[in-house]
Amino acid sequence: MLDFEDDEGWDEYQVVLDTICVACDSPAVVNDLGLCRRCNAKLDRDMIRDRDWERSEIAFLTPDDKREDLREQVIWKYGAAFELIEPPGKSRKNRQKKRKDPTPPPRPKSVQPPLPDEPLVDYTEQDVIVAIEAVIRTTTKAYGWRHLGDIGDYLHQAFADFQPSCCGCKNLLQFIEKHPERFKVKWSAPSKKGASHVWVRLSTEPKRKEGYTIP
Repeated sequence: MLDFEDDEGWDEYQVVLDTICVACDSPAVVNDLGLCRRCNAKLDRDMIRDRDWERSEIAFLTPDDKREDLREQVIWKYGAAFELIEPPGKSRKNRQKKRKDPTPPPRPKSVQPPLPDEPLVDYTEQDVIVAIEAVIRTTTKAYGWRHLGDIGDYLHQAFADFQPSCCGCKNLLQFIEKHPERFKVKWSAPSKKGASHVWVRLSTEPKRKEGYTIP
């Protein structure tokens, strides 16, 4: 059975504030979207109903060929009606009528640590590791996961001529897997690793977010 309100990982990896849920106006521990556990589960089910696979916290690790099955399970267990977000295709009149209904804020855009004024030419492998950790800490994804592509984009902007081969690795993924004491890796479709998304998080989540300054 699907459990969208599982407590596991919520307090450890979400950005936690003791405040009011923006959707139900109840005092609760909320995540980085301002949603309590129950409203976040409703949002995730709505994303699955809308086939918004990439933004659903449950669907993003589900193999592509199983996502429609996941959607059918959600509809079978929770119904087809949207619970939190406005169903697609509603008229403007209906939107105005529901203007006062609680809706979650938009998901934050992908953020990155500050870049140096110029790409660094003189850097060490340790500098690259620190930069990867900084990128992961700025993620807004549940449980601290960051897409491998975001990490690669940042490294190529921060370090001049950055190539994993400089550190004895064929690619960035191999470089990250070289440091299991620092990072954990997951695939969106483990049975089809060549065609799936790769996600990375810290092996030990820090107690608080720390700033990162290019040396």
